[in-house]
Amino acid sequence: MEIFIHPATARKNQEFLDRRYLQKSKENCAYFDIDSLFFRIKFSSEYNDIGILSLTNEERESILREYIDIIGNISYENQSLKEWWSTDISSKNRSLSPMPKTIHGMLLSVKAINYCKKHKIDLCVTGLSWPIVIFIEDNFKSELVKIILKNRFFFRLHYKVLDEIKIWVNFSKSVISYLLNLIRAKKAFGGSVNFHSGDPVFLIKSFTFLNSFDPDNQYKDPFFGNLVKYLKENMEGNTRIVTISQGFIGKYKCYKKMRSIKGQNIVPVEMFLSLIDIFLAALSILVFWAIKPIKIPDKLILSGYDISSPIRELSLSSSNSIPFGDYVYYYMGRRLAKQFMLRSCLLTYEGNHWEKMFILGLRSVNPDLNIVGYQHSVVPQAAAGVFISKLETDIMPHPDSIITTGKTTSNIIKKYSFFSGSKINPGCALRYQYLYDIKPLRRKKILDSNCTILVVLEGLIEAIDLLYYAVSQANKLPNINFIIRTHPVLPFDDFFQSIGQKSIEIPKNIKISDVKLVLDDVRRCDIVLYWGSTVALEALMMGTPLIHFDRGDLFSNDPLFNFTYFKWTVKKGLSINRVVQDILNISDKEYFNLQKKGIDYIKNYFYKTGEENIKPFLLI
Repeated sequence: MEIFIHPATARKNQEFLDRRYLQKSKENCAYFDIDSLFFRIKFSSEYNDIGILSLTNEERESILREYIDIIGNISYENQSLKEWWSTDISSKNRSLSPMPKTIHGMLLSVKAINYCKKHKIDLCVTGLSWPIVIFIEDNFKSELVKIILKNRFFFRLHYKVLDEIKIWVNFSKSVISYLLNLIRAKKAFGGSVNFHSGDPVFLIKSFTFLNSFDPDNQYKDPFFGNLVKYLKENMEGNTRIVTISQGFIGKYKCYKKMRSIKGQNIVPVEMFLSLIDIFLAALSILVFWAIKPIKIPDKLILSGYDISSPIRELSLSSSNSIPFGDYVYYYMGRRLAKQFMLRSCLLTYEGNHWEKMFILGLRSVNPDLNIVGYQHSVVPQAAAGVFISKLETDIMPHPDSIITTGKTTSNIIKKYSFFSGSKINPGCALRYQYLYDIKPLRRKKILDSNCTILVVLEGLIEAIDLLYYAVSQANKLPNINFIIRTHPVLPFDDFFQSIGQKSIEIPKNIKISDVKLVLDDVRRCDIVLYWGSTVALEALMMGTPLIHFDRGDLFSNDPLFNFTYFKWTVKKGLSINRVVQDILNISDKEYFNLQKKGIDYIKNYFYKTGEENIKPFLLI
């Protein structure tokens, strides 16, 4: 058997296949493209599309646990390096870490290779990164399997040089950008932070948006809702509640408005950084890259294969990447701990880089500070950052305890994490209380000709696959109407600009939503199609059936991944029409029962605020 490896980009893969491989005299061969996950077989000059290579739910479960343990083993080797905790690979962040994509490529390559070995045909694999090439060579090269890789030297050089350039360019831009941001943020807020340093402080770390401010100079935190009001009613003594927030879109307008807020102490995070901190942070990262390489254990097992060599190669490139804006949180934490007599600290909890650096900074000055993380939103399987391995429990910077939005999210974290179960407690969904004011929608009497599907896109470039799928289905099904709702951070046209492509032609049965409120879009549709959007939970609470688009990811991005009622699934290459017909043909009685199960699930996912559910916050 021959395995022919070609590092073509997705755009050129099919062209390469037709020109260089499938037109050869060999009658039987296979082609697997890592980028599209598409698998094709050629038997006796005839193409046979096997379809998208994917993993079963059972495989995903097993791999997730192994992945968490692998990062735990690497963390154990690098626990003394504060820079390690701010790397993309350490974060397990589903968007930034290169590990999931690399592991996915390895495992699907195994599936393709084993299929070809069984059927005694050759394989061409395209779109590989260098670590996956190393994995294939380490585990499959033998007397019976010949691996052909042309231009090996230039392939590796291209991979390493591009990554190095990307890291350095991003780092330089980030340092300059943050310097300018620091100056503008302090100017927008104006003045200094005038809190009496002798008073005990209950610190809240949050984020802010323009819609958090109302015309009467009142403020509602986008993540903690009205928690400050509850805390004030129950706080004893002269404890001062201080919220430090980071802005995003319109951040400087937000910072300017903070000065006028009544009844709350809200300060931009940048007020607790100096130019010296920026210099020290940049220098620390440079030293880390120069003389402190990430240590990789001699053996890392994934699905029975040793992946230590490819992960070591990965750690020398993109895994070294450190988001500068997150790294400076270490210095911010130190300044806060020195400046205030901190009683407790409450922060959002997603396992992100900045959280670990902030906790490291706080504890470097105040090691006994009580720090509580609030899991404020959804926990899909892909949110591996919130899951802690057994080896990390005593070495990783993490909160002392976690308050979740409800019982369901508590159970998910407990299932995949070695974090002590007694330290994970349900609270309530502070930012989703409006859902309890919504009455379930009545089932509409609809026909094929007036069925409307709402397509909800996240603010992630990966959501473009769902957009392409919706457009392809709209072209094939002119009798179904589609409404596309984009995320505010990634408008429709920006999707294509971000990948360097021109906007595509939209069929007549697709409309781009300009409706402000999500709930209004849900009300005018019959079905919601989503990939990983939290809108799915809002729609389910409103009693709307869901269709999940399975993109074929290593770990599910579906926030409802362990919920099976009132939800259907589609994949690339499969028509949505069959699923739509299944939904339309449900009897009213079954529809109502499924609707109720969905609503009950959300009520356990997002607990309602009440005396009992708010108590975990008041005990901090």
